[in-house]
Amino acid sequence: MLKSLYDRTFPTIFFPYPKYCNEDRKNEREIESNEKIIPKFKIMEGAHRYNCVVNSLKNAGFEQTESKNWNVLWSAPLHVETIKKFNKYQRCNHFPSTWQIGRKDNLWRNFARFFL
Repeated sequence: MLKSLYDRTFPTIFFPYPKYCNEDRKNEREIESNEKIIPKFKIMEGAHRYNCVVNSLKNAGFEQTESKNWNVLWSAPLHVETIKKFNKYQRCNHFPSTWQIGRKDNLWRNFARFFL
């Protein structure tokens, strides 16, 4: 975990380089703690399981879980009501209406509407 650059902001997850890079990625903002904090991730049923995502999270020290106690959720786009139920330490890979900017045709349509 890295201490935030901003006051009253939560720490961020530190993703180290993979071991095969043979390079150490130390940071002076790294939080030292006596207790080992193990962040957890969950992959929702129906979401595609990408090996690169799973491997990146595991290399960063995350554990996969099926419980309700997780920090990162890999899922299909969620409804606003679901996201409102998240705890302050929970994040997901999608937010409502991501397809509005995630698809090129919709991105262009919204971009043109904004500027034209």
